[in-house]
Amino acid sequence: MKTISRAGNRCTGGSRWWRPQGGQQAVLTLILGAGVAAPVYGQRPSHNATSVPVSLEPGLKIALRVYNYAHIPPALLSHAEEEATTIFRQAGVEAAWVDCPLSGAELDRFPACQQPMGGADFALRILSAAMTERAPAGGEALGFALPCPEDLAGCYAEVFYQRISDWASGAEISAYQLLGHAMAHEVGHLLLGPNSHSRDGIMRPQWNPDDLRVIARASLRFTPEQTERLRAACLGRIQRAGIAASAVPAK
Repeated sequence: MKTISRAGNRCTGGSRWWRPQGGQQAVLTLILGAGVAAPVYGQRPSHNATSVPVSLEPGLKIALRVYNYAHIPPALLSHAEEEATTIFRQAGVEAAWVDCPLSGAELDRFPACQQPMGGADFALRILSAAMTERAPAGGEALGFALPCPEDLAGCYAEVFYQRISDWASGAEISAYQLLGHAMAHEVGHLLLGPNSHSRDGIMRPQWNPDDLRVIARASLRFTPEQTERLRAACLGRIQRAGIAASAVPAK
């Protein structure tokens, strides 16, 4: 299984960007306020496209390594992770969160983050305002995810906390709610693959005020079709990782 190098995915706070050749990043944007431009599919509510809760299968789990470059307070980050966990759990996928170092000097404090990454392990980087300015995404984007082929381990997504906080403060929604949904959206891209935006639910490419009201009620979810794809993608990655591990000769 292919793996992104640690330096490439900036696990230890390096300054380089890893960008695969070819493919397009998936970007999430918000459109708010007076004179709002229409989203890709028109300015329409998502009609509370909540997926039907499904039972969790043992072992159907993703691990998310979190790099908190924005230095979000632990309590707020924990609430956002709980929000995203609930969204994935509704789709029948469990999410485990792993805190990771921001510099090489912190490596010893985060031993869990130094383990090799498997096919169902992803990196989620929460960028500071300064880092967001250098990110390859538009000025209204809340985050982006790069293509993540099924045989590639160590894929990552990024969210832009300052923009999320600014939008939340002007939209009567808690920052942790918007952050949690943005994280789930971007990780959803890593699992669902290319062209994973949709007309309804959490994978809409642009969120309008109607969507934010749904987020405030904690009811913007993956659609039933996306739920099936998420579970299949997660299972496939876990199975491929298991096959790859069993093929490694014992020492």
